Amino acid sequence: MSLIVLRGDELIADRCCVLVPPHAAGQTVMTEKIRVAKDKTFAYASVGPTLTETEKGILEEIITLTFRMARGESSEMDFEMQDWFKHRTSLDILVMTKTSSYFSHFVGGKYDENEMFRPRGANRVNHSLIQFDASIPAVYGTGAYLAFIAAAEGLPMKDIVPLVADLEYTVTKEYSIVHRKQLKRMTFK
Repeated sequence: MSLIVLRGDELIADRCCVLVPPHAAGQTVMTEKIRVAKDKTFAYASVGPTLTETEKGILEEIITLTFRMARGESSEMDFEMQDWFKHRTSLDILVMTKTSSYFSHFVGGKYDENEMFRPRGANRVNHSLIQFDASIPAVYGTGAYLAFIAAAEGLPMKDIVPLVADLEYTVTKEYSIVHRKQLKRMTFK
């Protein structure tokens, strides 16, 4: 795992990927966790199962189709292509658009089954994106708890990943960051 954080107008992710079986267990490789959509209307980052470049492309298409089918941005949107997530319910995704922020909720996933987290997706019957107020940081990954404290205290986003990397071995000091101002507004005809 590793770290992704969305706070305010910034989405940041470290570049460490720790492989698990059937790959070389415990090996770390560098990867880009953040992608900006081809049309530049959203950026997304994920942690959990390691996605190949092909899978990252498929995920981008799913998110694009989800927004298109919703005819823009809504507070809750069911992911299109639900079956693609069947064996990926431990995936965590943050999505940032020009005007909104979203986290993923997977039915049967770790947060769906944990009663402490259940209220935020309690009535969901499909895997979905749920809008949230990014003034409160959203974090996922092995460095999430440390990053949340730093982000909630107002530490600049560029300093969060290196700080967490000093304390959590599965997070690297190298990171990628996307600012909301880099994104375009969604338009649907």
